[in-house]
Amino acid sequence: NSVSALQAGRKYENGRKQLICPCENDMLFTARQRAQMGSGYDSFIEMQAGKTMIRTFRSEDLTELIHIWLNANLQAHGFIPADYWKSRFEQVKQLLPDAELYIYEELPASPCGFIGMSGDYIAGIFVKETCRSKGIGKQLLDHAKSLRQRLTLHVYQKNEGAVHFYLREGFLIQSRAREDSTGETEYMMSWRNHL
Repeated sequence: NSVSALQAGRKYENGRKQLICPCENDMLFTARQRAQMGSGYDSFIEMQAGKTMIRTFRSEDLTELIHIWLNANLQAHGFIPADYWKSRFEQVKQLLPDAELYIYEELPASPCGFIGMSGDYIAGIFVKETCRSKGIGKQLLDHAKSLRQRLTLHVYQKNEGAVHFYLREGFLIQSRAREDSTGETEYMMSWRNHL
């Protein structure tokens, strides 16, 4: 049962709202700034820098995000039958609003990708096909790193692009195991802030 929550449709435990932050020049709120804002976690703090931003999930994002989720999985995981992802579409659509989600948005209001988290666990980074190779996945990952001291995730061994991406970003392979639902080998990877 090591497959990520967004991939398999498992429910998240942590639905806490987070701050909106701008992406340009990797300007992110520090932990101290977030603490000073206190109850701001439950409100949307609109900050725009340039033409992009990372913000928390809004209910109107659901239709766009679930299609980004499906298409990204179909394209990244050609070694898994498409029906595996399609059969989980409705379940993930129901669970997505309960996840801790950060959306990368190009202004005006067009989600290009998102990262889903549950505590220190990254359930997945999903980027729209037309927005790939622009550093969006890295910016979403950097945002997650700014919020946590430690992160873990699972990635399919055959998804070589993702494995190399996470290794380049400082993640280490901790273990590998066969996933029951797909029969595919997954790596469990982790990152720790050493500052």
